[in-house]
Amino acid sequence: MTSRGITALQIVAVIFAVAMMGGEAFRTWGTGRPVHHWIDDQILGILLLFGAWMLRRPSPTSFAIMAGAWGFSIGMIFPSFFGKLFEPGNASPGNFDLGLLTALIGLAFIVSITGLFWTIRSARG
Repeated sequence: MTSRGITALQIVAVIFAVAMMGGEAFRTWGTGRPVHHWIDDQILGILLLFGAWMLRRPSPTSFAIMAGAWGFSIGMIFPSFFGKLFEPGNASPGNFDLGLLTALIGLAFIVSITGLFWTIRSARG
């Protein structure tokens, strides 16, 4: 993978991290949602930002950190997306419309899967 491809991966990770952290802050603001309902997105953002920072010097360790961050994202988003899709009555959309939130989480799921595969492919050279 060229350094340009790695830089693009870093940019996507940073944009995604900031969007997830900011989106969850907007969703939760003023709704009284418990900490454990929103802290996961903040942890995800920190992991992706750290992975993007580590990739400034590509190494097996930096790719493993980035792959782990994307894997965390997939594992966290999977139940959220499919829960809203199949059991919308149990969803807590906060400050978002439920349909919009479900679509955004679906997009985040696709981006996370793509990011994981992109990271693995980049690590292979």
